[in-house]
Amino acid sequence: FLSIGLLAMAQMIPLASSQIVSSRNHTLATELADQTLSRLQTLAMDDAELTAGTHTNTIDDRTIAYVVADNTPVPGAKRIDLTVSWIEFGVAQTIDYTTIVTSNRR
Repeated sequence: FLSIGLLAMAQMIPLASSQIVSSRNHTLATELADQTLSRLQTLAMDDAELTAGTHTNTIDDRTIAYVVADNTPVPGAKRIDLTVSWIEFGVAQTIDYTTIVTSNRR
């Protein structure tokens, strides 16, 4: 019975390792998204990085893409839809965030 238990435990090691890698990747992607959104929220409304359209940047093996929409949801505001994407074990992964910036921020 001991050998069966040890064999079962040995089969769980790769699963646990992949879960650790997956958690690390999601944490890094979340940190990149947070840093990017925080930086964008500090820029002047007429900054080139806040012009309407799609903006893309690659950091290490992650792609950060965000779309800026002017006057959304209200006049004078900008909606930013941000996606961080990467490949994990051969499968595309993404996280998505949305924020609104206005000229009234401090």
